[in-house]
Amino acid sequence: MKKLTAFLIIFALLFSFAACGGKTGGDTGDASGGKTADNSTGEAATGKDGKPLPANVPTDAVTDMVEYFDNMDYANYINVFSYKDENDPSKGMGGDDFVGKELVKEGTFAKIYDKWSDRERYYVWGYADQTRCCDFQWEFVPENPDDLPNPGARVELKGTLEKTQPDANGSKKDAALDGYWFTNTTLTVLSDYTQPEYDYDLTRCSPTLGRVQILNMENFADDFNGKTLLVYGRALNGSCIQHPYYNNDTGWGWTLDFKADKTPATGQYLILGGTFEKSGDGCLMQVSSYTEES
Repeated sequence: MKKLTAFLIIFALLFSFAACGGKTGGDTGDASGGKTADNSTGEAATGKDGKPLPANVPTDAVTDMVEYFDNMDYANYINVFSYKDENDPSKGMGGDDFVGKELVKEGTFAKIYDKWSDRERYYVWGYADQTRCCDFQWEFVPENPDDLPNPGARVELKGTLEKTQPDANGSKKDAALDGYWFTNTTLTVLSDYTQPEYDYDLTRCSPTLGRVQILNMENFADDFNGKTLLVYGRALNGSCIQHPYYNNDTGWGWTLDFKADKTPATGQYLILGGTFEKSGDGCLMQVSSYTEES
């Protein structure tokens, strides 16, 4: 019961405050988005092979996915998902002021399976800047889910912001996870992304979306048992992988127990592919693919 209560509290709060714990990110501007002067392309710094580099990892660790950075859109995200306070403009205007407006968002396409609501959820996400201290994610309702690109694709989303509410029983099956999503949407693929398929690929999710997916898997382990999973992070105590930019001490990271033939050193960066399993009172990843990134 305590575990379930904690999950509900985290689940309810997780999307109302971005990965920095609700910290605002500069000038709020408007909710239409925009590029910062020092980040006109929105692309990551690249390594010697031309591939974008993750932050805070050795320079020989690379990823093929182009991440998206936009300080202004992060500020707009905080603006929409903060409460309106007429006496304190720094707290933002709140999402209601943007309901019914057609907006354009750019970022990385991701999807997660929300077992709690029993529905797939679709997002366009990015980071505030290359420190990756803060992420944002705009939920949307696709016109045709069968026409969506691969998760990890760079996309442009056009849609109308809509406010939603849980039903009388508190279910969010037909509502946005955080109260607002985009409808009447058009998704344009700017650059596609492909890699070996897994049922759940956390390497293509923002930190917040990855955490939500793991929370679902841990709390509904029987439903996810046997599903394939790909994760990227750093080793913790030899048998646990931790989010590469955050940890549980910050309140925004994630950790996942794993079982593999190798025992990596603490702090080793890893890409692990395997099968999600329930083990006793906990959950783990039975590793079948193991790549050391540092």
